Amino acid sequence: MKLYLKPVFFVPLSVALTLYIAGCKSGQNPDNANTSNPTQDQQQTADASSTEDPANANVVPISNTSTTSSGAAPTAMTASAGSGAGDSYQAPTATTVASTYPDSEYNADTGYGQEAETYAQQPPPELPTYQQPACPGDGYIWTPGNWNYTSAGYYWVPGAWVNAPYQGALWTPSYWGYRSGRYAYYPGYWGRHIGYYGGINYGFGYVGSGYQGGYWNGNNFAYNRTVNNINTTVVRNVYSYNVRNVTVNNVSYNGGPGGVTYRPHPSELVALHERHTPPMAAQVQLVRDAQVNRNNFVSVNRGRPEMAVASRPLEADKHVAPPPMIHYAAVRPEQRVAAPGQRAAEAQQRPGEPARPGEPAQARPEQQTPQQRAEQQRQDQQQKTEQMHQQQQQKVDQQKQVQQQKKAEQGRQEQQPRVAQQKQAQQPKTEQMHQQQRTEQQHQQQHQQQERKPQEKPQPKPQRPEEKHPQ
Repeated sequence: MKLYLKPVFFVPLSVALTLYIAGCKSGQNPDNANTSNPTQDQQQTADASSTEDPANANVVPISNTSTTSSGAAPTAMTASAGSGAGDSYQAPTATTVASTYPDSEYNADTGYGQEAETYAQQPPPELPTYQQPACPGDGYIWTPGNWNYTSAGYYWVPGAWVNAPYQGALWTPSYWGYRSGRYAYYPGYWGRHIGYYGGINYGFGYVGSGYQGGYWNGNNFAYNRTVNNINTTVVRNVYSYNVRNVTVNNVSYNGGPGGVTYRPHPSELVALHERHTPPMAAQVQLVRDAQVNRNNFVSVNRGRPEMAVASRPLEADKHVAPPPMIHYAAVRPEQRVAAPGQRAAEAQQRPGEPARPGEPAQARPEQQTPQQRAEQQRQDQQQKTEQMHQQQQQKVDQQKQVQQQKKAEQGRQEQQPRVAQQKQAQQPKTEQMHQQQRTEQQHQQQHQQQERKPQEKPQPKPQRPEEKHPQ
């Protein structure tokens, strides 16, 4: 499964349709009856009239304002990789993705820098309507179902709750896009921010852009119960935020005849070029199982799969290395990216505030928006937690190494007496065997001597002359 992205960068978009499709498909937003008192469950509630959705932290905190070819920059943000031992990762920034390619070359036909996994000549079927199973517990992320393709046709991959591979992990769904006269399939991935997934409304918080189903509140994932099936006796870290501007449709592909007309925002393209984690083993196995099930193919189910969701949640792979932390900081107006075909304006430092070599200009705390401060706090907390986990893991590894050395030394000490005893027990047998060998050698020597000695024939006794008697 090819999930690596080409190093192609974003330029200010000439046209962008700001679709914030919200809500879920009919039947996809069940209200769980097994809920208890919100005060007892320690629920967090976001006022529906509030303009600040806490799930906005799921996207790269840069401006999504689009511009024309002669307009201003699409963003006033830059980024720097979080501190990590031996990590030289260069984070993508709005500045670095601005002027590499002209807009005519950086478009949907190139996949915006993402490599397609497979192609089909016909568009995928509409998305089916189905019920989301209840969240099995804390730390699980909903991954929506989608249509995949083989030579036998389109088949449905069930949606599933998946245990996040690391704290702060978010799932960007796969999507189909019309590219150069055919339909290309771009697989999903894990990352620290939600990337571009074609504007497809998968429901349950995946409304075409970003993810309104929840967000990482420190080390815990908070679930938006208005778009998820949450049992608060099982999951306590919940909140309520009504997603507005609801547009419900079942279109499953971007571009082409009848497809969704939506081009990526700058924040989505920056997230697209961050480091990602491919689907985990359980997710890959789910696709394989769906592919061998004949009932999942549209030629059999007519677009209505019997098993729309997985029968059980999927567990995460062990020891998944999270991508490095990225801290996005606002830049001053002097550092905004120039329009296409022009150079980016050089950064101008204020007197007394020179920037350090190799470091981007940092925004003052009073210049940060509430969203940026919340994102900064979340990333700092995740970094501290990861460092603590690394230190704990190092201690555990050292303890294991010491225990292994002690066991090896103890084994050598126990082995020495046994070897000595075996030698002592073997010594009489060895001496007896040597004595037998010496005796046998003596017998052989005596036998050989007897064979070499000539045999003596007995000589006859001489006869005495007969005595003659006188006559």
